[in-house]
Amino acid sequence: MSLAVRVGTNTSNVSWSAFHANCYDPGSSTDIPTDTSCLLPLFEEDAATVAMIRHSLDVIKKATDLINPGQVPVVTVDQPLFAIAKTSSGNGH
Repeated sequence: MSLAVRVGTNTSNVSWSAFHANCYDPGSSTDIPTDTSCLLPLFEEDAATVAMIRHSLDVIKKATDLINPGQVPVVTVDQPLFAIAKTSSGNGH
């Protein structure tokens, strides 16, 4: 997404992130909201089992609730693990 920004008599297109980065005043005492994210380490055990996928989904849900209560966890896996995760998610979707 880009925004048309007018500087003097010139108009140029800038990305959404560039526009907001330029709005930030480093000398300001106003706190900028930050994004909360977490990258979990890989398991040492084989993840290609229903039990391990189910366990990892439970761990990710608990970690997400701890870091950002109320947020729906987002999990990405490769195709073979996706087939297992889809059957072990409990809702069949």
